[in-house]
Amino acid sequence: LIHADEGLPPVGWPIAFDHDEDHMDHGGPSTFHGSAVVYDVNGDGRDDVCVVDGNGDVYWVAVGDYGRYLHDYKITVPKLKVRKDWYEGLDEKYADHYV
Repeated sequence: LIHADEGLPPVGWPIAFDHDEDHMDHGGPSTFHGSAVVYDVNGDGRDDVCVVDGNGDVYWVAVGDYGRYLHDYKITVPKLKVRKDWYEGLDEKYADHYV
C-alpha cells in the first residue's frame, strides 16, 4: 500500500497481524495472498483496505490509523472439505483440464 502522490507507504504500513485470542483464532502472523481492495466499509468517509489471508479470513483495516484493524468487519470464509481423490473418475468431456 502506497500513496500514489508520494510513492511512500502511509504511517504504520506495511502491517502484519499477530493472532491473538480476541480476534483471530489461528497461530502465526498473517500473510496476504492477492491484491487488496480499497473501500470505505465503515462509512466514515475514509478508505479502508480489505485483505484476505491464506486461512480464508477477510480483514478490513483503516488506512492512516496505523493500520487499525476493524474488528466488526472481519469475515471468515468456511473451509471447503474436498476428498483427497476428488479428481478420480472425471469425465474428460466435462472437464477442460484433466488431472
